[in-house]
Amino acid sequence: MNAQPKPKWWRLYAIVPLMLAMLVLEAQVAMPAWAHQLAQLGIVLFALVLIGLWCLSNLHELVVDEQADESCEVEPLPAPMRNLPNVRSEAAQKRTVMPPSPDSVRMN
Repeated sequence: MNAQPKPKWWRLYAIVPLMLAMLVLEAQVAMPAWAHQLAQLGIVLFALVLIGLWCLSNLHELVVDEQADESCEVEPLPAPMRNLPNVRSEAAQKRTVMPPSPDSVRMN
């Protein structure tokens, strides 16, 4: 019984509360406005790096899970019907083209 490895989703879900806690702590610290912005940028980039590392560490499990989903049998789509009348071409053939009016043509 070889159970297929599963991604550790709790680690991914833990990043959001961690980032929020860091942002709350950052708001409590007395700093100039530019330092607050720099700290917030650092926290967001840190969270993105953590998400990227999680994706890399669980890449194999995600690919194996996706391949298992693709192995399910799915019925092919039915072939398109070729006997439908082409209404658009009939309407295009009936349309008459009028020459431009003299008011709409500019003389150069």
